[in-house]
Amino acid sequence: MQPKNLCFTSNYFILFAGILIFTAQVIAAEGPQSFTSNDGTLTISWQSDFSNFTQFQIIDKYGQVQVSYPVIAEQGWVVSGLANGQYKVQLTHQHKNYLIGTVEVRHYSLKIAFILFALGALMFAYLVLTLIKQNGTRA
Repeated sequence: MQPKNLCFTSNYFILFAGILIFTAQVIAAEGPQSFTSNDGTLTISWQSDFSNFTQFQIIDKYGQVQVSYPVIAEQGWVVSGLANGQYKVQLTHQHKNYLIGTVEVRHYSLKIAFILFALGALMFAYLVLTLIKQNGTRA
């Protein structure tokens, strides 16, 4: 291959690779999203196609509606207080449903919280003992 042809071929390769990556991102963005939450909080941003619906709902694994809010143009949603579990997030209008995505809520372990609290208490006790010793040696 001549250097001119090599440069020409590599440019086509870069263009082709860019098109493939862009197409994959567009296809992935069109499907339902998957969310994960460690604190039971979920934020959904407004999208223009949401205006065709009237209700925003979060449905638990048993099919019960946990949260329902009206759809207000140009306004997203922030939902908190979800318990551990899997949820479906959807928009509805009469008998028409649009699945935004699914949410997996897994709260932080209480065991870790207690360990961090105990470490903090130990550090505080060490600080107090150090301060008391310093004041005792000056007297």
